[in-house]
Amino acid sequence: MSGTESLFLHHVTPGDAAEYARVARETFYDSYAALSDPAVMATHLHRNFSESLQRAELEDAANTVVVARGPDGAWAGFVALRRGDPPAAVTGAMPLHLVRLYAVKAWHGRGAGAFLLDAACGLARADGHDQLWLQVWERNVRARRFYAKHRFVQVGTHPYRFGDDWEDDLVLQRDL
Repeated sequence: MSGTESLFLHHVTPGDAAEYARVARETFYDSYAALSDPAVMATHLHRNFSESLQRAELEDAANTVVVARGPDGAWAGFVALRRGDPPAAVTGAMPLHLVRLYAVKAWHGRGAGAFLLDAACGLARADGHDQLWLQVWERNVRARRFYAKHRFVQVGTHPYRFGDDWEDDLVLQRDL
């Protein structure tokens, strides 16, 4: 049993900024720390996951963040979506950026990621979008497998800043 039948969705609001920042930091760290220099990771977390930055993200009308909560109310994971211009490689007429999709470690392999992706697809369709697009680090094999399983295809690359370094992430898209 996956346990996703016990998950429920909640739209994240600016009042949730502290918890959002905590979970975003934790899940990013869990996903990338083993493959990253600790000093670079610390710099990246500091620059990108403060409560004030997450609050600003949540206050921006272009963003939608939804959390999956377990029966005890604890966060199982979250998905962040952003309306805006995609890289040129993205082919949809009205694509939506899937900025982040993370499950907390206790929910890895239990269906939380698929549950959140289904929610993102539903939100995107309801808002008139025809496609989701995202960036993923080429060395994040687990995420790449997940996205391939869920019909995302690579269409290009796009720069991503990690610490003080720039790298090219893979750009993936999925028609809705």
